[in-house]
Amino acid sequence: MNRSTDKFLTLFQEAEAHLEQLLPLGQRRLKARATFEHVGFPMQKMEKWRNSHLRTIRETDWVFERTQPAVDKTQWPERFRHAPVFVNGVAESDDFWEERTDGVQIGSLRAALKHTPQRVFDHFNKNNKEDLFGTFALNTLLVTDGLWVYVPKGIRVETPVLAVQYSSGKHHAVNHLRHILVVEEAASVDVQMLQISTPDDNHFIQDITECFVADRGIIRRHVLQQFQGETICFSTAFSTQGEASEYHSNVTTLSSHNTRNEQHTRFDKPDGVARLGGLYLAAEKERVEHQVFIDHAVPDCESHEKFAGVLSGHAQGAFTGHILVREDAQKTNAFQASNNMVLSDDARVRSLPFLEIYADDVKCSHGATVGKLDDEALFYLRSRGIGAEEAKRILLTSFAAATLEDVEDENYKQFVVDEIQSKLAAVSQ
Repeated sequence: MNRSTDKFLTLFQEAEAHLEQLLPLGQRRLKARATFEHVGFPMQKMEKWRNSHLRTIRETDWVFERTQPAVDKTQWPERFRHAPVFVNGVAESDDFWEERTDGVQIGSLRAALKHTPQRVFDHFNKNNKEDLFGTFALNTLLVTDGLWVYVPKGIRVETPVLAVQYSSGKHHAVNHLRHILVVEEAASVDVQMLQISTPDDNHFIQDITECFVADRGIIRRHVLQQFQGETICFSTAFSTQGEASEYHSNVTTLSSHNTRNEQHTRFDKPDGVARLGGLYLAAEKERVEHQVFIDHAVPDCESHEKFAGVLSGHAQGAFTGHILVREDAQKTNAFQASNNMVLSDDARVRSLPFLEIYADDVKCSHGATVGKLDDEALFYLRSRGIGAEEAKRILLTSFAAATLEDVEDENYKQFVVDEIQSKLAAVSQ
């Protein structure tokens, strides 16, 4: 057992009673404890963790935060100022629960366990791969709350579901959340989340989202990350898809100290479509990593990945994309792209696309680029009276916004583009 594993087990032992009081999971936590003890916290030498930065996590004596700070929403993007908030891992409002006349349920996981416990336990940990990485078992071990969204058969939720995941504090605390999104047959929902922290924050956040998309269902999941301070965030989404279903995911990271975003997608029935996108803007010494695994387990499915990064200063970025096409998954169509713009000599980016194909009637491709701003395009804009900095921002915004092409909510898309432009303007000052 490595030292990090031992420290987190000790933390769980100290906080177990309080954790169960917040979110009573019973034997599920104990099972996760045994799994975590066996698998252990990841080591830097592991292939899937070579690009991650684990030293601070290993060396820090983490604590469990039992209080919630006051929340100042005035600096947040207007779009999210009135959305439900999870503060340091727990819903700000104890009564965050809505059950509509059409059967749609939106609320905190804590509230869902009180109102619909059987439905929660029918889905909790069904997609989470606890025995793959110790971090996934650790989430079950330390989870305190999260977002619950359930959409019954045939219902299409027209208005996006908004939520905020907020972290603030300088006590080296852990915040672990579990979000569960369920759409039944021919149902659909769009969930948009802001993940944000304060300048003094140094918490270790780990959130896991489990997405269940039934036959002909649609989940659109969009995340905007704006971390400040020394926040460490591991954010993972697991999705399973039924027949002719759609899963859309887009994660945009505009500021980060140390962030690892993962997506694990599995097709369980034919004719499914997954569209995954991600963008990070990393400056100074910021670190951002994307890990994507798509399991084409059945025929006639298609996946599209479009990821991009813009790095400056001493920033570090990484993308690892793994597409598995199993033997029976004929007629698979899989496309993967990772494009990166490096604006300084000291910035570093690593890109590792990986195709594992066991079927012969497939269309699979991948591409990865690392480059700098196009001098000809800059010259073209400058020749039309546009200043050097403004021309640079125009080109970078266009490059970054390409990852949003599959986002159907035009209001959200424009909102993120505006946030990208603001970040680029601030970086260039």
